[in-house]
Amino acid sequence: MRNLRVSGAKRKKNNESIFQNPRNAAAGTVRNYDSKVVASRNLDCFIYHLPNPQDYGIKTHFEALEFMRKLGFMVNDNNLLVNNIDEVEEYIKKYTELREKLPYEIDGIVIKLNDIASQEKVGYTIKVPKWATAYKFPAEEVLTKLEDYDRRNVSFSIAIPNETEFIESNIKELSKQVKDQNRWKTILGLSLIGLFIIAWFVINIWMRQETPNQTPQNLKYEVISPTEVKISWDINNFATEGYYVWMVDDTNKKTGPFEISENEYIFIVEENKTYIFYVQTIATELFGKSEPAKLEYSNKV
Repeated sequence: MRNLRVSGAKRKKNNESIFQNPRNAAAGTVRNYDSKVVASRNLDCFIYHLPNPQDYGIKTHFEALEFMRKLGFMVNDNNLLVNNIDEVEEYIKKYTELREKLPYEIDGIVIKLNDIASQEKVGYTIKVPKWATAYKFPAEEVLTKLEDYDRRNVSFSIAIPNETEFIESNIKELSKQVKDQNRWKTILGLSLIGLFIIAWFVINIWMRQETPNQTPQNLKYEVISPTEVKISWDINNFATEGYYVWMVDDTNKKTGPFEISENEYIFIVEENKTYIFYVQTIATELFGKSEPAKLEYSNKV
């Protein structure tokens, strides 16, 4: 986090866009083609996995971590070998309390099977290993001040008490627009008083109405560097599960789609080309599939 704040101060001084969290900073950096830009970002990382450990005579994951440490890689000193589920729970409890004191941010703890041969027997899903699972910490909560409220449009804004402490989110304003608040109040009210039959009719009638436009709005771009372009857009619906983003260049080469949860993304582009950026809201049972929003960008001389 210290490197992120130092980088943010430099970028702000140069009137450049500030990375909102370490993940965005790292993702944008490793895809950059300019080695000088990459070197200037001062990225650090912990190594947690050694491919093909059997090739080095290694039989456990913990041995692999120590092997990589001896090779000079940065390995997290807080890794711990445990023997039972009670020790796992004790470790989780410990770092739930200590996470705020760590010099880096964590959102959970990964528990892995130590024996390599057992890992191979347990196997993998299409995306992830079955021999590893993640415990996620509860969402962070803060006290905020309600600064403004518009009853007619059901919109409100909140102030974050210390933006420096919340650089990961960089929340400045939260606004919510609901065009037909009475419909939601009716459904909620009927549900609460237990009139299930009437509520069923209301919900079905509502579901047959034209659903709100879920296509991302006000799509815009910001040039971060000659090879980095950040796109952002307004959030239509707070119930969305995320977005798909992709781009197509002037040779019809497609990059993506990538599934993201935030309403911004940094694309790595090549110079002297034209691109079309696309953003599409992930379909849900409630809102269904939406049309993608698109935006053209060109850096041709």
